[in-house]
Amino acid sequence: MNSYNLYGSRNPSFTRETDNGRIGIAFFNKFTTVKYGVNLTSDLKKFRENNLSENLFNTSAFLSFPINGFNFRADGQVKHQSMQNNLSGIGSYNYYSLSASIKLKLLKPIEISGGLFYSAQGDNKFFSPQAVLTMKFSDKVFLTGEFSPTTTFLSQKDLISMNRFYKLNNTDNIYLKEKYKMKAALIYKYLKYFQISVGGSYIRIDNLPYFVYQSGFGDFNLSTLNRVDRTKLFLNLLFFRGPSGELYGSANYQSVLDADGNQVPYYPEFTVDLNYGYPFTPNLNAKARLNYSSGIYMDLANKNSLNNYLDFSIYLNYKLSKNLVITFSAENLLDRKNYLFENYRAKTIDIYGSFEYKW
Repeated sequence: MNSYNLYGSRNPSFTRETDNGRIGIAFFNKFTTVKYGVNLTSDLKKFRENNLSENLFNTSAFLSFPINGFNFRADGQVKHQSMQNNLSGIGSYNYYSLSASIKLKLLKPIEISGGLFYSAQGDNKFFSPQAVLTMKFSDKVFLTGEFSPTTTFLSQKDLISMNRFYKLNNTDNIYLKEKYKMKAALIYKYLKYFQISVGGSYIRIDNLPYFVYQSGFGDFNLSTLNRVDRTKLFLNLLFFRGPSGELYGSANYQSVLDADGNQVPYYPEFTVDLNYGYPFTPNLNAKARLNYSSGIYMDLANKNSLNNYLDFSIYLNYKLSKNLVITFSAENLLDRKNYLFENYRAKTIDIYGSFEYKW
Protein backbone atom coordinates (compact mmCIF):
# COMPACT_ATOMS: atom_id res chain seq x y z
CA MET A 1 0.00 0.00 0.00
CA ASN A 2 1.14 3.56 -0.76
CA SER A 3 -0.21 6.54 1.17
CA TYR A 4 0.43 10.29 0.86
CA ASN A 5 -1.32 13.64 1.31
CA LEU A 6 -2.31 16.08 -1.41
CA TYR A 7 -0.68 18.71 0.80
CA GLY A 8 -0.78 21.48 -1.81
CA SER A 9 -4.53 21.18 -2.35
CA ARG A 10 -7.48 23.04 -0.83
CA ASN A 11 -7.78 20.09 1.57
CA PRO A 12 -4.14 19.39 2.52
CA SER A 13 -5.10 16.63 4.95
CA PHE A 14 -6.70 14.58 2.16
CA THR A 15 -4.90 11.26 1.97
CA ARG A 16 -4.55 9.32 -1.26
CA GLU A 17 -4.14 5.61 -0.59
CA THR A 18 -3.39 3.09 -3.30
CA ASP A 19 -3.03 -0.67 -3.20
CA ASN A 20 -0.38 -1.94 -5.58
CA GLY A 21 0.63 -5.40 -6.68
CA ARG A 22 2.58 -7.14 -9.40
CA ILE A 23 3.10 -10.72 -10.44
CA GLY A 24 5.04 -11.96 -13.42
CA ILE A 25 6.83 -14.81 -15.11
CA ALA A 26 9.32 -14.80 -17.97
CA PHE A 27 11.18 -17.30 -20.13
CA PHE A 28 14.08 -16.52 -22.49
CA ASN A 29 16.31 -18.59 -24.75
CA LYS A 30 19.32 -16.63 -26.04
CA PHE A 31 21.83 -19.45 -26.31
CA THR A 32 20.81 -21.09 -29.59
CA THR A 33 20.63 -19.92 -33.19
CA VAL A 34 16.91 -19.38 -32.84
CA LYS A 35 16.37 -16.96 -29.96
CA TYR A 36 13.01 -16.29 -28.36
CA GLY A 37 11.37 -15.14 -25.16
CA VAL A 38 8.04 -14.51 -23.47
CA ASN A 39 7.29 -12.18 -20.55
CA LEU A 40 3.94 -12.16 -18.71
CA THR A 41 3.04 -9.61 -16.03
CA SER A 42 -0.06 -8.46 -14.17
CA ASP A 43 -0.11 -5.08 -12.40
CA LEU A 44 -2.88 -4.15 -9.97
CA LYS A 45 -3.59 -0.61 -8.76
CA LYS A 46 -6.56 0.43 -6.64
CA PHE A 47 -7.41 3.93 -5.41
CA ARG A 48 -9.22 3.80 -2.06
CA GLU A 49 -10.64 7.32 -2.45
CA ASN A 50 -13.17 6.15 -5.06
CA ASN A 51 -12.52 2.39 -5.34
CA LEU A 52 -11.19 2.86 -8.87
CA SER A 53 -9.18 -0.24 -9.75
CA GLU A 54 -7.04 -1.21 -12.70
CA ASN A 55 -5.61 -4.60 -13.56
CA LEU A 56 -3.15 -4.43 -16.43
CA PHE A 57 -2.17 -7.71 -18.08
CA ASN A 58 0.88 -7.46 -20.32
CA THR A 59 2.28 -10.11 -22.65
CA SER A 60 5.42 -9.43 -24.67
CA ALA A 61 7.41 -11.81 -26.83
CA PHE A 62 10.26 -11.82 -29.35
CA LEU A 63 11.69 -14.19 -31.95
CA SER A 64 15.05 -13.87 -33.72
CA PHE A 65 16.92 -16.12 -36.16
CA PRO A 66 19.33 -15.91 -39.13
CA ILE A 67 18.13 -16.64 -42.65
CA ASN A 68 20.16 -16.48 -45.89
CA GLY A 69 22.71 -14.01 -44.54
CA PHE A 70 20.09 -11.80 -42.89
CA ASN A 71 18.90 -11.70 -39.32
CA PHE A 72 15.14 -11.63 -38.77
CA ARG A 73 13.52 -10.35 -35.59
CA ALA A 74 9.89 -9.94 -34.55
CA ASP A 75 8.54 -8.34 -31.37
CA GLY A 76 4.95 -8.39 -30.18
CA GLN A 77 3.01 -6.98 -27.26
CA VAL A 78 -0.55 -7.35 -25.98
CA LYS A 79 -1.97 -5.27 -23.12
CA HIS A 80 -5.37 -5.85 -21.57
CA GLN A 81 -6.58 -3.17 -19.16
CA SER A 82 -9.46 -4.18 -16.90
CA MET A 83 -11.21 -1.33 -15.04
CA GLN A 84 -13.74 -1.13 -12.21
CA ASN A 85 -15.57 1.90 -10.76
CA ASN A 86 -14.16 4.21 -13.44
CA LEU A 87 -16.14 7.29 -14.49
CA SER A 88 -16.26 6.31 -18.16
CA GLY A 89 -18.02 3.04 -17.34
CA ILE A 90 -15.91 1.16 -19.90
CA GLY A 91 -14.83 -2.16 -18.42
CA SER A 92 -11.77 -3.02 -20.51
CA TYR A 93 -9.36 -1.91 -23.23
CA ASN A 94 -6.96 -3.83 -25.46
CA TYR A 95 -3.71 -2.65 -27.02
CA TYR A 96 -1.65 -4.57 -29.59
CA SER A 97 1.70 -3.87 -31.20
CA LEU A 98 3.86 -5.83 -33.63
CA SER A 99 7.19 -5.05 -35.25
CA ALA A 100 9.28 -7.07 -37.69
CA SER A 101 12.70 -6.25 -39.10
CA ILE A 102 15.57 -7.68 -41.13
CA LYS A 103 19.20 -6.80 -40.38
CA LEU A 104 22.12 -7.13 -42.77
CA LYS A 105 25.69 -5.94 -43.24
CA LEU A 106 26.14 -4.09 -46.54
CA LEU A 107 29.88 -3.72 -46.04
CA LYS A 108 32.09 -4.70 -43.14
CA PRO A 109 31.70 -1.38 -41.26
CA ILE A 110 28.04 -0.75 -42.16
CA GLU A 111 25.02 -2.48 -40.66
CA ILE A 112 21.46 -1.66 -41.60
CA SER A 113 18.07 -2.95 -40.54
CA GLY A 114 14.62 -2.15 -41.82
CA GLY A 115 11.13 -3.20 -40.92
CA LEU A 116 7.56 -2.30 -40.09
CA PHE A 117 5.68 -1.33 -36.94
CA TYR A 118 1.94 -1.67 -36.34
CA SER A 119 -0.23 -1.04 -33.29
CA ALA A 120 -3.92 -0.71 -32.48
CA GLN A 121 -6.15 0.21 -29.57
CA GLY A 122 -9.87 0.27 -30.33
CA ASP A 123 -10.44 2.51 -33.35
CA ASN A 124 -6.91 3.94 -33.08
CA LYS A 125 -4.42 2.37 -35.46
CA PHE A 126 -0.82 3.20 -36.32
CA PHE A 127 1.50 1.90 -39.05
CA SER A 128 5.00 2.99 -39.99
CA PRO A 129 8.27 1.79 -41.53
CA GLN A 130 11.35 1.72 -39.31
CA ALA A 131 15.08 1.73 -40.08
CA VAL A 132 18.39 1.70 -38.19
CA LEU A 133 21.87 2.43 -39.61
CA THR A 134 25.16 1.77 -37.78
CA MET A 135 28.57 2.76 -39.15
CA LYS A 136 31.76 1.55 -37.50
CA PHE A 137 34.70 3.88 -38.16
CA SER A 138 37.07 1.97 -35.86
CA ASP A 139 37.00 -0.31 -32.84
CA LYS A 140 36.36 2.80 -30.75
CA VAL A 141 34.09 5.07 -32.81
CA PHE A 142 30.54 4.33 -34.01
CA LEU A 143 27.78 6.38 -35.63
CA THR A 144 24.15 5.32 -35.32
CA GLY A 145 20.99 6.73 -36.82
CA GLU A 146 17.40 5.56 -36.63
CA PHE A 147 13.91 6.31 -37.84
CA SER A 148 11.60 4.55 -35.40
CA PRO A 149 8.02 5.87 -35.09
CA THR A 150 6.11 4.01 -32.38
CA THR A 151 3.22 4.17 -29.93
CA THR A 152 2.83 3.75 -26.18
CA PHE A 153 -0.17 2.68 -24.14
CA LEU A 154 -0.25 4.77 -20.94
CA SER A 155 -2.36 3.20 -18.19
CA GLN A 156 -3.47 4.66 -14.85
CA LYS A 157 -0.29 3.23 -13.34
CA ASP A 158 1.80 5.20 -15.84
CA LEU A 159 -0.17 8.44 -15.43
CA ILE A 160 -0.04 8.46 -11.64
CA SER A 161 3.73 7.89 -11.79
CA MET A 162 4.01 11.06 -13.90
CA ASN A 163 2.05 13.18 -11.39
CA ARG A 164 0.72 11.52 -8.26
CA PHE A 165 -1.24 14.68 -7.37
CA TYR A 166 -3.46 14.72 -10.44
CA LYS A 167 -7.24 14.57 -10.13
CA LEU A 168 -8.70 11.26 -11.26
CA ASN A 169 -11.15 11.78 -14.12
CA ASN A 170 -12.75 9.87 -16.96
CA THR A 171 -9.44 9.35 -18.78
CA ASP A 172 -8.72 5.64 -18.43
CA ASN A 173 -5.64 5.54 -20.65
CA ILE A 174 -3.77 7.44 -23.37
CA TYR A 175 -2.69 6.12 -26.77
CA LEU A 176 0.49 8.17 -27.30
CA LYS A 177 1.82 8.39 -30.87
CA GLU A 178 5.43 9.24 -31.72
CA LYS A 179 4.68 9.83 -35.40
CA TYR A 180 8.08 11.03 -36.60
CA LYS A 181 10.89 9.76 -34.43
CA MET A 182 14.48 10.29 -35.53
CA LYS A 183 17.70 9.93 -33.57
CA ALA A 184 21.44 10.08 -34.30
CA ALA A 185 24.40 9.52 -31.99
CA LEU A 186 28.18 9.40 -32.16
CA ILE A 187 29.67 6.87 -29.74
CA TYR A 188 33.23 6.58 -28.47
CA LYS A 189 34.15 3.48 -26.49
CA TYR A 190 37.56 2.87 -24.93
CA LEU A 191 38.12 -0.81 -24.21
CA LYS A 192 36.24 -1.83 -21.06
CA TYR A 193 36.88 1.43 -19.25
CA PHE A 194 34.41 4.06 -20.46
CA GLN A 195 31.95 5.05 -23.19
CA ILE A 196 30.77 8.50 -24.30
CA SER A 197 27.88 9.22 -26.65
CA VAL A 198 26.64 12.54 -27.99
CA GLY A 199 23.69 13.11 -30.28
CA GLY A 200 20.24 14.47 -30.86
CA SER A 201 16.68 13.43 -31.61
CA TYR A 202 13.42 14.81 -32.98
CA ILE A 203 9.91 13.47 -32.32
CA ARG A 204 6.48 14.68 -33.47
CA ILE A 205 4.00 13.54 -30.80
CA ASP A 206 0.22 13.25 -30.65
CA ASN A 207 -1.69 12.71 -27.39
CA LEU A 208 1.14 13.93 -25.17
CA PRO A 209 -0.14 14.08 -21.55
CA TYR A 210 0.41 17.22 -19.50
CA PHE A 211 -1.00 18.59 -16.26
CA VAL A 212 -2.83 21.85 -15.51
CA TYR A 213 -2.84 23.21 -11.96
CA GLN A 214 -6.25 24.19 -10.54
CA SER A 215 -5.47 27.19 -8.35
CA GLY A 216 -8.80 27.04 -6.51
CA PHE A 217 -8.45 23.36 -5.65
CA GLY A 218 -4.72 22.70 -5.57
CA ASP A 219 -4.70 19.54 -7.66
CA PHE A 220 -4.05 18.93 -11.35
CA ASN A 221 -6.23 18.23 -14.34
CA LEU A 222 -4.91 15.81 -16.93
CA SER A 223 -5.01 16.92 -20.55
CA THR A 224 -3.33 16.02 -23.86
CA LEU A 225 -1.75 17.90 -26.76
CA ASN A 226 -1.35 17.07 -30.44
CA ARG A 227 1.38 18.21 -32.84
CA VAL A 228 4.02 18.50 -30.12
CA ASP A 229 7.60 18.82 -31.38
CA ARG A 230 10.22 17.39 -29.05
CA THR A 231 13.85 18.15 -29.93
CA LYS A 232 16.68 16.92 -27.73
CA LEU A 233 20.47 17.17 -27.54
CA PHE A 234 22.15 14.72 -25.19
CA LEU A 235 25.48 13.65 -23.73
CA ASN A 236 25.82 10.26 -22.03
CA LEU A 237 28.83 9.12 -20.03
CA LEU A 238 29.58 5.66 -18.64
CA PHE A 239 32.64 4.44 -16.74
CA PHE A 240 32.28 0.69 -16.51
CA ARG A 241 32.32 -1.02 -13.13
CA GLY A 242 35.80 -1.68 -11.77
CA PRO A 243 37.72 -1.70 -8.48
CA SER A 244 36.83 1.98 -7.94
CA GLY A 245 33.12 1.50 -8.60
CA GLU A 246 30.91 2.64 -11.45
CA LEU A 247 30.14 6.17 -12.69
CA TYR A 248 27.45 7.05 -15.21
CA GLY A 249 25.36 10.06 -16.08
CA SER A 250 23.65 12.16 -18.72
CA ALA A 251 23.06 15.79 -19.64
CA ASN A 252 20.08 16.73 -21.82
CA TYR A 253 18.71 19.88 -23.39
CA GLN A 254 15.24 19.57 -24.86
CA SER A 255 12.43 21.69 -26.22
CA VAL A 256 8.94 20.22 -25.97
CA LEU A 257 6.85 22.73 -27.91
CA ASP A 258 3.13 22.84 -28.60
CA ALA A 259 1.62 24.06 -31.88
CA ASP A 260 2.03 27.70 -30.71
CA GLY A 261 5.72 27.26 -29.90
CA ASN A 262 5.37 27.19 -26.10
CA GLN A 263 7.19 24.76 -23.82
CA VAL A 264 4.80 22.14 -22.41
CA PRO A 265 4.43 22.45 -18.60
CA TYR A 266 6.55 20.23 -16.36
CA TYR A 267 8.82 19.03 -19.18
CA PRO A 268 12.20 20.55 -18.13
CA GLU A 269 14.41 22.18 -20.72
CA PHE A 270 17.70 21.11 -19.12
CA THR A 271 18.49 18.07 -16.99
CA VAL A 272 21.60 16.48 -15.51
CA ASP A 273 21.66 13.07 -13.83
CA LEU A 274 24.92 11.79 -12.33
CA ASN A 275 25.30 8.47 -10.46
CA TYR A 276 28.21 6.81 -8.68
CA GLY A 277 27.97 3.28 -7.35
CA TYR A 278 30.40 1.31 -5.21
CA PRO A 279 30.22 -2.35 -4.05
CA PHE A 280 31.59 -2.51 -0.50
CA THR A 281 31.00 -6.27 -0.42
CA PRO A 282 29.25 -8.73 -2.75
CA ASN A 283 26.11 -8.19 -0.65
CA LEU A 284 26.39 -4.47 0.20
CA ASN A 285 26.15 -1.84 -2.54
CA ALA A 286 25.98 1.95 -2.26
CA LYS A 287 24.98 4.63 -4.76
CA ALA A 288 25.14 8.43 -4.70
CA ARG A 289 23.00 10.43 -7.11
CA LEU A 290 22.97 14.09 -8.16
CA ASN A 291 19.89 15.24 -10.08
CA TYR A 292 19.39 18.72 -11.57
CA SER A 293 16.71 20.26 -13.79
CA SER A 294 15.77 23.77 -14.91
CA GLY A 295 13.45 25.53 -17.33
CA ILE A 296 10.32 23.94 -15.83
CA TYR A 297 7.25 25.96 -16.77
CA MET A 298 3.97 25.71 -14.87
CA ASP A 299 1.62 26.92 -17.62
CA LEU A 300 1.26 26.74 -21.39
CA ALA A 301 1.75 30.50 -21.71
CA ASN A 302 5.22 30.05 -20.14
CA LYS A 303 4.66 33.00 -17.79
CA ASN A 304 5.50 31.13 -14.58
CA SER A 305 8.22 28.60 -13.84
CA LEU A 306 9.52 26.55 -10.92
CA ASN A 307 12.86 27.22 -9.28
CA ASN A 308 15.77 25.11 -10.47
CA TYR A 309 15.65 21.61 -8.97
CA LEU A 310 18.75 20.13 -7.31
CA ASP A 311 18.77 16.90 -5.32
CA PHE A 312 21.61 14.88 -3.81
CA SER A 313 20.70 11.43 -2.50
CA ILE A 314 22.37 8.24 -1.30
CA TYR A 315 21.11 4.67 -1.44
CA LEU A 316 22.25 1.48 0.31
CA ASN A 317 21.27 -2.00 -0.77
CA TYR A 318 22.01 -5.03 1.41
CA LYS A 319 21.27 -8.59 0.32
CA LEU A 320 20.49 -10.69 3.39
CA SER A 321 19.80 -13.82 1.38
CA LYS A 322 19.01 -14.97 -2.13
CA ASN A 323 15.40 -13.88 -1.66
CA LEU A 324 15.55 -10.95 0.78
CA VAL A 325 17.00 -7.48 0.09
CA ILE A 326 16.92 -4.45 2.43
CA THR A 327 17.28 -0.91 1.06
CA PHE A 328 17.98 2.40 2.77
CA SER A 329 17.58 5.82 1.13
CA ALA A 330 18.32 9.41 2.13
CA GLU A 331 17.09 12.09 -0.30
CA ASN A 332 17.45 15.87 -0.57
CA LEU A 333 20.54 15.85 1.65
CA LEU A 334 21.28 19.44 0.57
CA ASP A 335 17.95 20.46 2.14
CA ARG A 336 16.96 22.45 -0.96
CA LYS A 337 13.55 24.04 -1.45
CA ASN A 338 12.76 21.83 -4.42
CA TYR A 339 9.31 21.90 -5.98
CA LEU A 340 7.96 18.88 -7.82
CA PHE A 341 4.90 20.76 -9.12
CA GLU A 342 3.27 24.11 -8.44
CA ASN A 343 2.58 24.45 -4.69
CA TYR A 344 4.04 20.98 -4.02
CA ARG A 345 7.42 21.31 -2.36
CA ALA A 346 9.52 18.18 -2.03
CA LYS A 347 10.29 16.96 1.47
CA THR A 348 13.32 18.25 3.32
CA ILE A 349 15.90 15.60 4.18
CA ASP A 350 13.91 12.42 3.63
CA ILE A 351 15.12 9.11 5.07
CA TYR A 352 13.33 5.82 4.63
CA GLY A 353 13.90 2.08 4.32
CA SER A 354 12.21 -0.89 2.72
CA PHE A 355 12.65 -4.58 2.07
CA GLU A 356 11.97 -6.76 -0.96
CA TYR A 357 11.29 -10.47 -0.89
CA LYS A 358 11.37 -12.61 -4.03
CA TRP A 359 10.35 -16.21 -4.41
